[in-house]
Amino acid sequence: MTRLKHNPLVVQVVDGMPIAIIWEERRQSIVIHQQWVVDDRWWDERLYQTCYKVTTDSGLLLVICEDHVHRQWYVQREYD
Repeated sequence: MTRLKHNPLVVQVVDGMPIAIIWEERRQSIVIHQQWVVDDRWWDERLYQTCYKVTTDSGLLLVICEDHVHRQWYVQREYD
């Protein structure tokens, strides 16, 4: 089961790539399994983001996204 989210997220980035997140007030290293770019709705309110399917060192599986328009990171999806 998955839960859609849109929660702001603190992400540690090195050379443009996420390497860790702060989850429940704890730093967790991440492993990236998949990466994709969404560039849509250019005629309206643009949606331009890079998304990553990641696992944390505690075994959490998430989709996190960097919103390039609003310059923020957020959790898009959390898997059970």
